[in-house]
Amino acid sequence: MTKYQILDLLQKFNIPYAAKGKSYVCRCPFCKGDGKINDHNAIINVENSTIYCFSEQKTYLMKDLLLLFGEIDPAQIDKAKEKMQKNAQHNTELSKVTKERRKFEDVKNDLIRQGFTVTGIYEYYNLSCQKEYEVIRFEKPSIDGEKPEKKPIPVDTDGYVGLSQGKRQIPYRLEQFSLFQTDEIWLVEGEKCTDAVISAMPSSANIVCLGFRKASDFKGYENLFQGKRVTIFEDNDKTGNQNTQNLVEILKPHVKEITIVKFTEFADGYDVADYLEDFGWNQIVERISLSEKITNENDDEENIEENFRFMLEFAGKRKIAPEKWLCSELIYENTVSVIDAPGGTGKSFLALQLAVSYIAQESFLLPEFIWRKERNRKVLYLTKKSENPIEIINNRLLHVCDKYEIDPINIIKNMTVMHMKHLFATDPTDLVKSTESFQKLKEKIVMQEIQLVIIDPVADFFLVDMNANERIPYIYEMLEETGATWVLLHHQSKNSQFEKTENTTARGASAIRDKARLRITIKRRETPHKGLVMDLFIDKANFSKYQQHHIFLTPQPPFLMIDPKIWPHEDLIRMEEEFRKRGNEKENKKNGKNINKLDAIETLKEEDYSWQK
Repeated sequence: MTKYQILDLLQKFNIPYAAKGKSYVCRCPFCKGDGKINDHNAIINVENSTIYCFSEQKTYLMKDLLLLFGEIDPAQIDKAKEKMQKNAQHNTELSKVTKERRKFEDVKNDLIRQGFTVTGIYEYYNLSCQKEYEVIRFEKPSIDGEKPEKKPIPVDTDGYVGLSQGKRQIPYRLEQFSLFQTDEIWLVEGEKCTDAVISAMPSSANIVCLGFRKASDFKGYENLFQGKRVTIFEDNDKTGNQNTQNLVEILKPHVKEITIVKFTEFADGYDVADYLEDFGWNQIVERISLSEKITNENDDEENIEENFRFMLEFAGKRKIAPEKWLCSELIYENTVSVIDAPGGTGKSFLALQLAVSYIAQESFLLPEFIWRKERNRKVLYLTKKSENPIEIINNRLLHVCDKYEIDPINIIKNMTVMHMKHLFATDPTDLVKSTESFQKLKEKIVMQEIQLVIIDPVADFFLVDMNANERIPYIYEMLEETGATWVLLHHQSKNSQFEKTENTTARGASAIRDKARLRITIKRRETPHKGLVMDLFIDKANFSKYQQHHIFLTPQPPFLMIDPKIWPHEDLIRMEEEFRKRGNEKENKKNGKNINKLDAIETLKEEDYSWQK
């Protein structure tokens, strides 16, 4: 026996499985694999007790295994479905949780003394039909005749309020997937509305109706929605609208079609339960048929139509379209930029300097690089504690603020520093997938409307083969789908920091640099007059006139420009050739040579060296 029910069931039916990393794999007991796969073609989710077959792209539940081997009588499923519908009808007729874990009976007595009564008992089951917890709904009539005050209290199986450590909120009525197969799934906010829909549903209907509190309740259950038609009933309030947007973001890559049913013509807070009470089942079905639909098949056509309308509006009228620069001529909105430099050259300092200038609405390094003023000035700085401890970030930030003569309080209020886990990994099929950390991060970016995200360094957050060019485009697409602008700090090898030519053997896949819209490199450089300086090279700027330009910076951060001129690449190459001709004076004397420095630069225009004077 194992600690996982799904594995015990596989052993019982003599289906071999094997551990692969932290997961388990097997040959699908339903399709037996296909000719292209010589070994395991299915992954076992031991937490959810499901098997996902990569050949069929289909999820199987424990119920499916039991049916396959004749362990379940289909009549039992019908009986269980009937019992569930009766429970839903009972809860429909009955019509922030305390932070400390208290016995439910104590909480219940307190609420009753305050005038609350129990109006619903909602039991939550997992995909194995095992009870996880229950939510007891309390309501207190409002004095002014408005909607009653509600308190949903989750109670764990141990009789205490709140979920024990390791448990998470799951969709309500999840056990329906164990009762019948369906291609149609309805999503409703809250248990009361879910039960109202189920109790009104005709017995012949073959629809799974799930309740949720927030969109993240469905994380980990995406495979259950693969290729299905999904209907979302949106509560008529701001929270309902945001929940719908988040649900669409999570489910759109997996489902065939999403229908969004709204109740905007009704009062604030109106929901599907109110509609069923006022109009009935047939009317809700008709409303679904008239509601907005989102389908993956139409994405290309919609995109073509949208682009056509845009070109007709601007090019057709000989108008210049407004460009969406986050930082004029440097960073374009909703793109990925890379600061690509060896360790020890000041990438982290430069990134902090960029963040401070963005929040303070100062130009970045040069007067030409101006931030758009209508942005909300929120920055998210992601790093690892081992890479950038908070005390180091704090001290560097103060150093930058002192140079800019800026009050650090305004910067701190608008910059969130997060020490996070990795954001991307690979699944058993070696495809890139986003982690739960990334989904939470994406939700934060959307909810707080964060415009600028900095990752320092990128290798600590991408748990994939960084030398594989084919993976990087998928990652960049997922970053851009958040709507934010991303600046990634990427390490070159340290032996490249004094190289005067482009480093062709930089660490990681070339796609990290090639797929970015902006690439900045930093190098330390020896010059005859100034000694050590920092050479910032705008290696790539897809939409900017400053591509292939250099900026000469002070050797120590916070970096300041030595000269306001942005040097074109060809001028710098010409200067470096003269430096090499001249050589080092001490070395030449040692070798018996005496080269006059002035003779070496006679061929250059005097203004080319204005930054050295």
